[in-house]
Amino acid sequence: MKRILFLLILPVIGFSQYTSIPDKVFEETLIDLEYDTVFDGKVLTANIIGVKSLEFNGLQTWPPISDFTGIKDFEAL
Repeated sequence: MKRILFLLILPVIGFSQYTSIPDKVFEETLIDLEYDTVFDGKVLTANIIGVKSLEFNGLQTWPPISDFTGIKDFEAL
């Protein structure tokens, strides 16, 4: 039984979950807000799941963010 439980939990422990952020401006904003560190089209879900608010006021983003794909993983918003 312990072996089966371990095999079921191993993928959760061994692999990090990422959220896809296809909009380059949105990802750059997340990097500016220090929720992401690498410009690669994704963000570590653990870094954003607890975010309670996002402030875009004062950030100079041009062109503006046009695709908020990935916002659903900000579960605390």
